[in-house]
Amino acid sequence: MNETGFPLLSKRLANLPDCEGFIFRRFHRLSARNLLHLEAKLAFLEHRLEQKDTAAKLGDSESLRSLRSWEAFEENARRADRPEKEQMELNEEIRTTLASYRKS
Repeated sequence: MNETGFPLLSKRLANLPDCEGFIFRRFHRLSARNLLHLEAKLAFLEHRLEQKDTAAKLGDSESLRSLRSWEAFEENARRADRPEKEQMELNEEIRTTLASYRKS
């Protein structure tokens, strides 16, 4: 069976010396828009994290301990009744979004 469409085109482009036939769009506008959205999301997540830090400063002794110690934060985040659980989820969302931002 003869190749057609994308399989044939990619095979022909790959066989060109020095890949001189590679003319691809860079999608600058879409890339810029994606970065703007990621930056806006990160700014929002940063704001939420700062709010949680402020609330923790006003909270109980465990909240204060969680602000000072990763081990305490991680331990308290395992409990569904603690605010650290939601903050840990927020930290994970920030980590994932930052990774996506850095790749872009």
